[in-house]
Amino acid sequence: MPNARLAAYTLAKIRNAKVVSRPYPHVYIQDVFSPSFYPCMLARLPRKPPRGNVTSVGGQSTSSSVEVSANGTAKAAIHIEQADQDAEDPQSPPADLKNTSKDVGNQTIDVDVAANREVALRAISGYNQLGSKISKRFVIQLLPKGAPKPKKPAPNPKGYDAKFWQSFSNHFATPALAHAWVQKFKSTVNKRFSSKRTRASYTYRMDLSRDISGYSIGPHSDTEMKWVTTLYYLPPTAEDSDVGTAVIQSLTGSLQKTGAQHKKWGPNWKIAYRAPYTPNSVLAFAPCWSSWHGVPPMREGVIRDTIQGFVRSSLRVTKSSCGK
Repeated sequence: MPNARLAAYTLAKIRNAKVVSRPYPHVYIQDVFSPSFYPCMLARLPRKPPRGNVTSVGGQSTSSSVEVSANGTAKAAIHIEQADQDAEDPQSPPADLKNTSKDVGNQTIDVDVAANREVALRAISGYNQLGSKISKRFVIQLLPKGAPKPKKPAPNPKGYDAKFWQSFSNHFATPALAHAWVQKFKSTVNKRFSSKRTRASYTYRMDLSRDISGYSIGPHSDTEMKWVTTLYYLPPTAEDSDVGTAVIQSLTGSLQKTGAQHKKWGPNWKIAYRAPYTPNSVLAFAPCWSSWHGVPPMREGVIRDTIQGFVRSSLRVTKSSCGK
């Protein structure tokens, strides 16, 4: 089980990590969790279907929770999503996914007819769909002890060890780790304060995230509500190392001073670095005006498991230019 010693290992890895300054400050850390602990984390993730059976039929994907009964039927609310390609550049990744969802409610579905669809559903059973445009990302909130529970929690998916992940959140989503991340990117974070010194306290929110084939998100810098963004990668092998998040540079010097609207991919964006999606690693950065990042469409047959962690503060302060 997670404990203080394991958290101290990760804390030391963060503190000793080297910051890469271009195109904006970011770090990529390998073995961010103790190598002896990482297999325990993987063993307690929700189960996944066989590789290659995680996408849709006919260019569409399905998403929601599903339960298969003994007689071979499934009850689910099915949402169908269709990718919307950029008309100006058919070869470029889509910035958003067009939502053409149709909720069929609690109807009974013939699994023999929709076998592939049901397999895709099992990939994200028990997760919550994140937003309407990011239609192929699903999350389970890792709430620390004492945090308010969601009003309508999803049922725990098969293989998910709720007690383990509760303990994980208690040990790794702490003020100490939040402060370590803030200190790592102090050259950017300090710019968000006025010339008058301001004291701030920070919290660390984590979600288990599962992205399925076709997931994509266009260049964006992250909202000012996030002070540090951390993306912990949880694959069993390095087989899909090419589906990591891209650190992006705007060739036109475009800035995003407020919000986090997703931009369309195109010739004005350059992938400066693609963080390898390899076991037990993390990509992190402090959101700023030019902290552009995104994920080109994931190929067929891939599931991407991550822990999305965000350091937040009660202070309402706009983003700033990036540090060094």
